[in-house]
Amino acid sequence: MQWYYSKNSNQLGPVSLDEIRFKLASGEIAGTDMVWKEGMQNWSPIASCGELAVLPQNIQMGMPPGSASPYSPPGVTGGAYPYAPPTSGLAITSMVCGILGLVTCLMLPGIPAVICGHLALNRMADPSVRLGGRGMAIAGLIMGYLSVLVMVGFMLMMIVGVLSS
Repeated sequence: MQWYYSKNSNQLGPVSLDEIRFKLASGEIAGTDMVWKEGMQNWSPIASCGELAVLPQNIQMGMPPGSASPYSPPGVTGGAYPYAPPTSGLAITSMVCGILGLVTCLMLPGIPAVICGHLALNRMADPSVRLGGRGMAIAGLIMGYLSVLVMVGFMLMMIVGVLSS
């Protein structure tokens, strides 16, 4: 079914139902703009047309209608459930090394935890890269810094102990 819409007193269209929904969700048109399709008696505000309810799956990601979500498996377009982005391996490494550093009270695993955590967060900051695991990277950073701090404090106490005796 083809839709027509009015924007700034200009009649535009025809467009598909998905395109109208995308334009509404992206802010290109508003709920107060008028729409019409064959079978309707008069132009109506978009907000009063129940079938134009905005679906969040691709629209929240800024994806055009019918395009593959960056979280979808190959061959799946516009699915009802977006898939979570893959977890960063660096974030996982950071968290594992941070845990090992705290549990063993050694500085050695803490240093890679800090390095991997920072690298993971830098990669996640790039908008062209879709990676999950931000919480793991932050947890690995915190535990890595703590394990390094504990080890440095222990070394300082040993030095002070040796010098004072």
